[in-house]
Amino acid sequence: MAPISMEGCIPYKKMAVKTRPVIREKMIVWPKVEGEPFNGFQVKVLSRRLVPSAAELWRKGYPELYGSLHEFLFDPEMYEKFVALEETWEYDSIHKPICMPVLVELSTEK
Repeated sequence: MAPISMEGCIPYKKMAVKTRPVIREKMIVWPKVEGEPFNGFQVKVLSRRLVPSAAELWRKGYPELYGSLHEFLFDPEMYEKFVALEETWEYDSIHKPICMPVLVELSTEK
């Protein structure tokens, strides 16, 4: 996203003494979520092997997302583009807009 220039914009009323001349893009860095195992389950960052089951869960649990901006959650092939994955965490945690923590059953890895 390119910086937005506020030059030449006149506010409706004076709200602050100083305003920023340029609004810069904010950078989000996702923290790596990894909980301690508890009763056979553990919270982890989504990995590639769990993408198909995550997409299936979104389709079954939230079919009303069909046709919305979040429809990509139904398609496993779209996760690589938008979701930070465990295998590429160093890059993804800085460059991907979505982080999806998941609860994994340790005995089945599902």
